[in-house]
Amino acid sequence: LAVGDVVCFVNDGGTLEARKGDADVATGFTQFTGICAVAAAVDADAGIAFAGNIDQVTSTTAFNATNHLGKTVYLSTDAGKIQPSAPTTTGQTVFKVGICAGGSGTTWEVLIQPEFIMEIG
Repeated sequence: LAVGDVVCFVNDGGTLEARKGDADVATGFTQFTGICAVAAAVDADAGIAFAGNIDQVTSTTAFNATNHLGKTVYLSTDAGKIQPSAPTTTGQTVFKVGICAGGSGTTWEVLIQPEFIMEIG
């Protein structure tokens, strides 16, 4: 996991693991748990932020203050990232990650406020 990856927790044979979250239901990782704050290799402990204002969140879209500041951001269909609009396709999950508080390029600042919205059926 890299700093800024959006993650969910999964049970892997009795071991709790962090995996990149993905709004595509087929992946099985449609939950949002937190944001990776400290990079971690496979099978290593990862530092995950569950609350607060996180300033290194990876987005699918370049930040634009006029369009994004103060707006809701969602779990992306691109694993481990956020996106500024909710998924709209059957087989995807709409999961609010939080509110955009700033950014530069595809690195955004997000106030974590998780909320499951719906699975599109």
